Amino acid sequence: MSLIHPLFMLAFFYFLFIQRNLGNRILNLKEKSPEYQDREKLVETHKSYAYGLTAMCFFGLMGGVITAWKLIKDWAPFMNTYGHGFIGVLAFAFIVISLIIGSTMKSVVKPKIRERFLTFHINIIYIIFGLGILSLVSGGTVLFFSFQGN
Repeated sequence: MSLIHPLFMLAFFYFLFIQRNLGNRILNLKEKSPEYQDREKLVETHKSYAYGLTAMCFFGLMGGVITAWKLIKDWAPFMNTYGHGFIGVLAFAFIVISLIIGSTMKSVVKPKIRERFLTFHINIIYIIFGLGILSLVSGGTVLFFSFQGN
């Protein structure tokens, strides 16, 4: 389990990268482009990927708790992971925020507010990525010290 969780996390990063690229592709479609007619299909794919990413992050969080329970003899998974668990919860919260904003964007009527929602939705991925990097570093620290103790 201690190696499945990091591999799952790397798969999450890859999936996040694919999601960002798909979002950028949707954003850069021009109305006169022949690909524009497929825009709704791309948006639905983007939305389904968002649900997948959210589920993946949640299961990663639960897998992390199980991994901490197995590796750390003391049962306090968030307190003995060098911040890794807290960072994971923050990343999950930002993913849920991004999902909610992306899902409600069509219902925003005022163009200026809709543009702000879109800008925040676009830029939140960098917050998630930054938290992911911190999570990788702290998770690597947990793995290093857990294997040192055995």
